[in-house]
Amino acid sequence: MEDFSRTLNLVSTEEIPEGVWNAIENSLGSKEGVSYKRNSQNSFSIKFPSYQYSSEYILDIVKKTGFKERKKEKKSLWRRWIDSIASDTDSSLGSRRLDCCSLNRLNQNQVNK
Repeated sequence: MEDFSRTLNLVSTEEIPEGVWNAIENSLGSKEGVSYKRNSQNSFSIKFPSYQYSSEYILDIVKKTGFKERKKEKKSLWRRWIDSIASDTDSSLGSRRLDCCSLNRLNQNQVNK
């Protein structure tokens, strides 16, 4: 049988207080198949069976204990576009320094094909 377990890594905005950590342990400890591990003072990971619980459900349980999750920084449309161009350029030309002679040779090889 395949392993349908999923891991959720959570990072707090600050150090997790002991009272909140105890509440997290109590609420997750009663769930069947759920295991958790504290990684540092402000982060921990939860492993749970994905066929039995959803990540939203587990996250909702954790947030009800008073846990404040650090939000991931959203990238603007402009930044995503620039990153996409950089990724395309890197995949087609590599990460070496570009000079006009090598670019002309590369362009001529593509035209001759």
